[in-house]
Formats: sequence, structure tokens, C-alpha cells
Amino acid sequence: MMRGRRRKKKLLRVVSPEFFQKREIGYIPYSNPDNVIGRRLETILYNLTELPLHYYIKIKFKIIDVDNDTAYTEFDGLEYFREYIRSLFQRGTSYIDIYRELEVDSIRYRLFIDVFTPKRINTSRKRAIRRIIHKYIDELRYENRDKFMADLIYGILDNEIVKLSRKVYPIRWAAITKVKRLRR
Repeated sequence: MMRGRRRKKKLLRVVSPEFFQKREIGYIPYSNPDNVIGRRLETILYNLTELPLHYYIKIKFKIIDVDNDTAYTEFDGLEYFREYIRSLFQRGTSYIDIYRELEVDSIRYRLFIDVFTPKRINTSRKRAIRRIIHKYIDELRYENRDKFMADLIYGILDNEIVKLSRKVYPIRWAAITKVKRLRR
């Protein structure tokens, strides 16, 4: 049985998008730069923003271009650590999960929103909170991805969700816990 020749692998430097000032995410081994395009990488958001609130958030990137020994990426998603979300569940409280799609720059994102109340609430209040958040997400309009990223990462959308939800019932914690980029 003959084996093909093995190519010596090199290291490719991966950088974040322009929004994060093209900070270095890490290195990945490669033998052919064309095979690297389309790969996805994850890192902790704290590594890019250096804000302590971002320790428990993963951010996902997708490689879109390779130039020399540098791979350029684009935002592909965001997700809170499961352990952090599990720590928010308490007995005697209610949990409301909401998901909605949003289009920014002809790219569709699915937003997963979690809302926790201090005490148990009935189904009609849960529906009212969902209805308010659905309406808010449907009315959002962004001209560019950078403004959307800033509002998402720095908690502006989360604060607005909390503010709107409090009109129905007091909220203990609410946030967009996952953002998934949908394929075109």
C-alpha cells in the first residue's frame, strides 16, 4: 500500500474582523491555503475586548480570505457558556426562551434570547414578554454590521430587552445568549 507524500505544514496567523481592530485570534496549521477558507474558529470574547463581563461568552469566526501567512475572518456567531446559563436557573422562578431572526446587511442572524424572572409567572405574562420582544426585534433596522456588533457585544440590545420586559413583570436577568449566522 503506497502512501501519498506528506506536505510539511506551516502555521497561518488568524486575525479578527475590522470591528475588533484585526486582533490576532491564534494560529492554525495548514498545507494548502485554499483548504483553510471556510474553517470556523472560536475564542473567548474577553480576549478581544478585555472586558471582565465577557469571560463567559464565546465568539465564533469564519475564515473568508487568506493573504500571505494571514487569514482574515468574519463574525459567524456568539454564544454564552452553558455553565453560566445553567447557573441562572433557580427553583421558584420562570424562564422564558425566545428566538427571532434579524437581517443585517443582507445577512440573516437568528437571535436566541433568555429571560429570567425573580418569581414564577403565568403563561399569559410569558406570552406578553415574548410578544414585546418579537415586536422590538422585528422593528430593529441596521445599516451596517459594525453598529449591530457594537450593540450586541456591549449590551445595548440586552438593556433594551430588559427595559421592555419590565413593563410586563420584574426581570432578574435577560440577554441575547446566542447569535447564529444563517447561511445564504
